[in-house]
Amino acid sequence: MYDKHNVLSIMNAHVATIKSRPDEEFEKAIRQHYTSMQHAYNNNKLFYKTIFKSHRFLLATMVVTEYFTSDTPLLSEVKKEFMGMNMLSENTVSSFLIFLRISRRMTIHPWNGDRRKLIYAITDKGIGEIRDLISTMATPLAGLFPAIDFTRKMQDEQFLTSFFHNYAAVVTTRLFHFDMVENINIFILKDAGHKIMLSLYCNSQPVNDGRVVTFPLSRISANCGVSRSHIKRIIIEAEQKALIAYNRSSNEITLLPGFINMFRNYIAYYFSSVCIGFGVSL
Repeated sequence: MYDKHNVLSIMNAHVATIKSRPDEEFEKAIRQHYTSMQHAYNNNKLFYKTIFKSHRFLLATMVVTEYFTSDTPLLSEVKKEFMGMNMLSENTVSSFLIFLRISRRMTIHPWNGDRRKLIYAITDKGIGEIRDLISTMATPLAGLFPAIDFTRKMQDEQFLTSFFHNYAAVVTTRLFHFDMVENINIFILKDAGHKIMLSLYCNSQPVNDGRVVTFPLSRISANCGVSRSHIKRIIIEAEQKALIAYNRSSNEITLLPGFINMFRNYIAYYFSSVCIGFGVSL
């Protein structure tokens, strides 16, 4: 059993180390993650738009973690554990699990131990996407910490099993990076929220104390696979929290210091949780 205090201490130590890196290195790492994510995202926008809503991402993570850490991964156990967190309705959870099956990312069959229960497996397609997602973090982390060979770790035959045995500490203690940062739910509780934040930040230029977004809304919505109205609703909500300034006549978007601090803290926790999966000490 994992001790929540100890896991939180590790996460916070990682975050402090990540944020202590020179600004230009941290910026480069963020942009490397964005570039890698853009490549993966372009190959299947529907899938990534769907899972980059934090509660669905967590459910998918729990499915994968259970698969790699249990000899008998049962859908009923994953569903029971997730429903106990009161994040999504039972119908939404069931629909998402069906989506994983019909999109050929997961297969199920009756469990020999109890034919009424369903045991599941992640398909090669799903395994490939899991590796792709982790690799979007491995490259920027390798740049931040060149003494750690993240790429070599990913080449190990047992890498995914090792990664999710380590990452189970985050899942079991419920220390999800999207719970750590104030106002982050404005973005990540929405479809493609993670990608929308990345797109806004990485397509902006510093000005005074903020950053002006240089891409039009139409291009950002195309990059993220969502409508302009979807992004506008998020921007307006963020504006109410003094995170963004939005000029409606010109459609100019300015990321204010509140957004910049929020986003960089979020990314630091995101990097930290992945480091726990890799089993590295920073």
